[in-house]
This record gives sequence, structure tokens and C-alpha cells, in this order.
Amino acid sequence: MDSHKSVQQLVQDGTFEKSAKTDVPQHTPLKDGESPTIKVTTDATKPADFIVRADGKVEVVGNPESGDKPNSEYTVRVEKGADQKNTDELVSYLRDRIQDKDANLQPKLDAENELVSENVRESFKKKDDDDADPLDNGGNDGDCGPGPSPGPGPSPDVDPDRKDLD
Repeated sequence: MDSHKSVQQLVQDGTFEKSAKTDVPQHTPLKDGESPTIKVTTDATKPADFIVRADGKVEVVGNPESGDKPNSEYTVRVEKGADQKNTDELVSYLRDRIQDKDANLQPKLDAENELVSENVRESFKKKDDDDADPLDNGGNDGDCGPGPSPGPGPSPDVDPDRKDLD
């Protein structure tokens, strides 16, 4: 699913189907400082923005992209027997779509067990500063990790007392 395409464009090209359901979820625009949540559930008692069907189809209920800002929550309902791959693709599309609109947003995932793969769960985990690039050792070029480095030592075949090396 191409996150550069809107939900409506994906309905038009047949990737999604427009649902006949009229029970549309209440959409609350995202407030400043909030992160949107993608909720994945099997609970059929509450309205959902998307329904992943057992036959592989994805239905869109209403228009989850109707506002100027992302919503505070998107609900994906998964039918019993639905392929996890279809759910993974939809959830990844929603995450990417939100970040395409605002690269600073880090959506959260609230998914019932085993409805999405571990790979998708991992893609939602926020990278902490402690998880910085392992090749970035604080600006030092030595192998000693963060902090000042003594630099490379003399070559074993060089006499450190030689004056012509300065």
C-alpha cells in the first residue's frame, strides 16, 4: 500500500473497499504534543475505521482522513480468520501515512496479541537516545567508545625515542 496515496485514492483503485456500514467512529483531531494511536482489535461492538476481512479485503468505514490533522486514534477491526499479513500491511500503511503528513509524529500501536507481527510491533518502538548509531562514538575516531581517545599507539617497529618522527 502506497502511503503517498490517500485512503480515498486506495478506495478508487480497488485496494480498499468502501463499507456500507453507517456506524462511523468518532474522530478527534490530534492535539499539539499528542501522538496518534493505531488500535487493532477483534472487538466488533465498537465502530472501526477499517475492517480487515477474512477474505483478504480491507473495508473503509466513513472517511478517516476527513480533518486537516491526523486523528488521535485510528481503529482497525480484524475478523476471525483474517490473514495477519493484510493487517500488517494496513497498520504499516497507516503509520507511514501519518508520518508522511507530519514526520515528527511517532504513532503508537495498541494491538491485541497476535493480530500484528513482531516486525510491525518493533517498527513502532521509539528509538531512545541510548539506542543511537553504534558507529557514533561521541565524535571520537578511536576504538575506545565515548570519551577522549588516546589515539593510535606507535607501530611496534618504530622506536618511540627517535627525534626525527616529530
